[in-house]
Formats: sequence, C-alpha cells, structure tokens
Amino acid sequence: MGRLWKVLGMCLLLANWGIAGADRDRPEVDFHNPDQNSNPHWQAIKKAADAKDYDGLVRAAARGVAAEPHNADFHNMLAFGLRNRPNPDMALVFKHYNEALRIDPWHVGAHEYLGEA
Repeated sequence: MGRLWKVLGMCLLLANWGIAGADRDRPEVDFHNPDQNSNPHWQAIKKAADAKDYDGLVRAAARGVAAEPHNADFHNMLAFGLRNRPNPDMALVFKHYNEALRIDPWHVGAHEYLGEA
C-alpha cells in the first residue's frame, strides 16, 4: 500500500509540473549555439516564433534547412512550426524532430517538443 501512495504522489507531482509548465509552448529560440543568433535564417525564425506566426516560422525554418541541412536547430524549429499549424502533418513533424535528434542526439529542444508532439 505504501508503494501505491508513492506512485500516486509522483503522478500528482508530474501532473502539477505539467500544469505549471503549460506556457512552455513558446519556443526558446536561443538554444545552445550563440553563433546562430547572427544567422539571417535564425533571425527570421526567432521573429516568427515571437509573433507566433507559425506559417512564417515554417517558411523561415524550411529555408534554414535548405541552406544548412545538418543543422538540428532548424529541423527542430521546422517541426515545431509544422506542429503548431492547423491540421499538422504529424508524419512530417516527427520526421524533422527525428532528424534533429539524428544530427544532435542531445538536442534538448527536440527531445522536449517530440515529447509534447
């Protein structure tokens, strides 16, 4: 019986954490690469993300992926933008999250957003 209470307590803790973190759907576009901030594709992604312009974010991230196909941040943000548009193509969303993780297996944003997807 004691084990059941521990499990229930952990579930409540995780549920509360999820509610408290509900505003995390806003992307953090200043990831682990400060050099990225001077990249024009990244600047367009950040501007669109801050405005919650998901169509603009998808266009900017797709241009970033085309220019730098081995950039995990661009794949992550492309998937994020796709996921937040109406009627998302989830196969395409997962494709880009998985590509971000193939490029950078420790990419925190891709792991977090993949879990949300």
